Amino acid sequence: MALVLLQEIKAKRVLLMNSLNKNQEILRIAMPRKGRIAEQLKPLCEEAGYSWPANDGKALFAKLTKNVEVMFVRTTDIVRLVADEVVDLGVTGTDVVLESGIQVQTASPLPLFECKLVLAAGEKFSQEYEQNKPKNIRVATSFPLLAKQWAKENGIEIKIIPLSGSVEIAPKLGIADAIIDLTQTGTTMKTNGLSILEDILDVQACIIAPKSFDMQAQNLLSFEARNFCEALSSVLEARGKRYVMMNVPKGTLEKVKEIVPGLDSPTVLDLYGNTEVVAVHVVIEASKLNDVIPQLRDLGVHGILVSHIERLIP
Repeated sequence: MALVLLQEIKAKRVLLMNSLNKNQEILRIAMPRKGRIAEQLKPLCEEAGYSWPANDGKALFAKLTKNVEVMFVRTTDIVRLVADEVVDLGVTGTDVVLESGIQVQTASPLPLFECKLVLAAGEKFSQEYEQNKPKNIRVATSFPLLAKQWAKENGIEIKIIPLSGSVEIAPKLGIADAIIDLTQTGTTMKTNGLSILEDILDVQACIIAPKSFDMQAQNLLSFEARNFCEALSSVLEARGKRYVMMNVPKGTLEKVKEIVPGLDSPTVLDLYGNTEVVAVHVVIEASKLNDVIPQLRDLGVHGILVSHIERLIP
């Protein structure tokens, strides 16, 4: 099975290499064809100013701009395609990169999909684990390399039960004591009668590049790569934040600054012909607005304008 899979990957890489336009001014990016990261890439790229193919990734190649081309492949192939320099960048999860054991560089973190790799088990084993951590564990997982590394760091002998799907059911079937798998909220695990015993790894999306790729080089390829990373990151940075403009009495300015300190410090502007009031501009978390605005009103702040932010570049 492993040999067939390896041959399949090699055949795909040969096909991709033969299909690529060798124009070195085209930045090529490998993106996952399916999965949770793939579902979020379309709106993210569109918000960042990149066009998206009408076929939603059903084709192998697509143009995002004149100089940026995307290749839609299986998530498990992305790290190898990047490492072998078939493409210049790849978008995948940090878990996939670490599990592959392949050396690439992280061009940019991408908090597009954040979760945790955890150790979880049913009630009986969880109680035993809490009382006296066992030295031998049977673990069902689709992350054998990361599971072995965790076990080694904790002095545990581990037997891997490789599963690629429905990992949560393994303890109920009696084929494993525990599982090591990804979770965002823990809801699915609770539904299956599992408790999280340990957080093993924080996981998020990332943009990777070959080790040899110079992100800071002064050429078109590196420029497009930097621009792509910054564009996507700036959209994500802006999400959940709001730009607030308000008129503040000078006598309450210091108290207002304590309530809304902003990114570094709020922008304070004089108002033409008004020596008693200044205009303050600040970026704050959207979730804090309903707490902050009543406090501002109590300080005599007025003319409050709240607007969305499309991109935020520090």
